[in-house]
Amino acid sequence: RRIVVLNPAGQPIHWPHTERVLVNPVVDEVREQWGANVEEEGCLSLKSAGVGEVERPAAVRVRYQDLRGRVSVALFRGHGARVVQHEIDHLDGVRFTDRIRET
Repeated sequence: RRIVVLNPAGQPIHWPHTERVLVNPVVDEVREQWGANVEEEGCLSLKSAGVGEVERPAAVRVRYQDLRGRVSVALFRGHGARVVQHEIDHLDGVRFTDRIRET
């Protein structure tokens, strides 16, 4: 199983109101009409890597299971889209440093 726990707003833990658990998440659609954003990105798992500019789709649809095994889909936009893509990258063995834009 692959599990991501999201708290994109970075709020203190008030389970289950601020966290979202995604089991076996997969980006199954990129919303092209929303375009892409280039933002500075870093990683708490790779603090020594610093930060870099990463381009990511501004909106993605993610298919996942909840904690009871029910399949669901969710649309993530803006910062939430960036966070979920970053975390799914971790599951796939991709680091944000692999996505830093060359200047």
